[in-house]
Amino acid sequence: MKKTIQKHILLWLTIAVILIVYYGRVNSDFLEAFYYVIMLMPVAVGTAYVFNYYLVPNYLLTKRYWAFALSMFYMLVITLYLEMMVMVFSFIYLYNFRYGEMNPLTVDTISVATTIYLIVFGFAFFRMIESLRKSVAEKAALTEKIEKEKTKVLTVISDRQQIPIPLDQIRFIESLSDYVRIDHENGKTMTKEKISKLEERLPADFIRVHRSFIVNRKWVAAFNSEQLVVSDVKIPMGRKYKKRVMEVLG
Repeated sequence: MKKTIQKHILLWLTIAVILIVYYGRVNSDFLEAFYYVIMLMPVAVGTAYVFNYYLVPNYLLTKRYWAFALSMFYMLVITLYLEMMVMVFSFIYLYNFRYGEMNPLTVDTISVATTIYLIVFGFAFFRMIESLRKSVAEKAALTEKIEKEKTKVLTVISDRQQIPIPLDQIRFIESLSDYVRIDHENGKTMTKEKISKLEERLPADFIRVHRSFIVNRKWVAAFNSEQLVVSDVKIPMGRKYKKRVMEVLG
C-alpha cells in the first residue's frame, strides 16, 4: 500500500513538472506556469481518480454502457466548469485582470480540456500496465505454488549424494551452525543447504516458526504463543513469525 502511494505521488509530481516546463516555455515565465499548474493539477488528479477508480470499475467493466456514457458527460461538464474557475483565478491573481497578457493556451478551454483528459487516459494506461504486471506476478506465484504442491519429495544433497525425502514424512527442519538437519520418520538427514533455500522449495504445509526451524503443520501436536510440540520435540516460536504461525495454526 505504501509503495503504491509513493508511485502515485511520483507520477503526479512528474506530470506537474512536465506541465510547468511546457507552459513555462510557451509563456516564457516559469513562475506563472508553476502557479497555473498548481491550480490546474487538482482538477486533473480528481478527474483521473473519478474516471479510473469509480466510472470504469462501476460502469464500464460491469457493461453499464449508458450509465458510463452519461457519467462521462457529467464529468466532462464538471471538469470544464472547474477548468473555467482555474482560468478565472489565473486572470485575477496571476495576470492582475490583464486579459491581453494571458497565454492563449491557458484561456483555450479545448486545449486545457485536452491536456486534462490526456492526463486522465495516460493515468488509465499507467493503471493498466500496473494491473498487467500484478496479474503476471500473481500467475507466476500461483504456478510456483501449484508446482510445490505437486512435489511429493524434498531432494537434498547429503554426503555428496542426492537424498529424496517424502514430504509427508518430514516432521521439522532445524538450522544448525554449519548444517541443516531434517527430522523425518526414517531418521535424520544432514545437509549443507541453507534453511531459507529449503523454505522456498517447500509447499504451504511447511511453516517457518523460527529463524532456525521450519515445521510440517501435519506433525504439530500442540502449540501456544511460545512454542510448538512436534513429535514430542519442543520447538521455540520466534517473535518475528508468531503472528503468521498463530493465524495459520489457530
